Amino acid sequence: MQTMDIDKDTYANKPRKKDDIGVTFSANFQWWKRPSGVAAVCLGLLYVLLLAGIIGLSVYYNRVIGHYYSAARFQTSSLNNLTKERDHLKEELNKQSSGWQKFESSWYYLSTEKKSWTESRQDCLKRGAHLVIINSKKEQEFIHEWSGCLDIYLGFHDTNTEGVWEWINDGALGQSSAPGTTYWRDGEPNDADQGEDCAQLSNKVSDPLKSWNDVPCTTALHWMCEKTPSTL
Repeated sequence: MQTMDIDKDTYANKPRKKDDIGVTFSANFQWWKRPSGVAAVCLGLLYVLLLAGIIGLSVYYNRVIGHYYSAARFQTSSLNNLTKERDHLKEELNKQSSGWQKFESSWYYLSTEKKSWTESRQDCLKRGAHLVIINSKKEQEFIHEWSGCLDIYLGFHDTNTEGVWEWINDGALGQSSAPGTTYWRDGEPNDADQGEDCAQLSNKVSDPLKSWNDVPCTTALHWMCEKTPSTL
């Protein structure tokens, strides 16, 4: 028994080797190092999530900006259209207030004074128009009604060749056009005074479809100007 106790004391008092101490310290060090590795992984995941969030916000922001610019372009286009419509209505109002009357796609001006056919034609040109050219039955009826009790010059003549009637077309470089349907009174045109080369719409007759006379181009009459879409 005494021998065993001595062996225990001897073992207990025996100094540890340096290698044993290093192994123990290394093990302890590795154990404390593990939490920092977990923290690094967590930080990495947090970085990835943050990057994904930034990318998501960038995509959303770009979409919002895209919608904004689309809406802005639409509003600008709508504003431009409204501005054009306003200017068009303003122009129509100004024309009506200055003696112009609209029928279908053309504007008409009825003079308040009398001039010769040539002078009447020049007045229309100064207004950016031409002596009225009648292209349809409806237009003939409108002009007959609107001119009231006045006899007016038309843009119809045979000054180039006697008996060959043609419309002036000052809106197309002064070229003339064929007469088409005409609305002469019975017995007209008759060139009664050997020089009746210009057409007059007379309101002394009730039938608007038989209301044209030929008269001398020097006769002082009222006249009607017309602005077509090509001359507006």
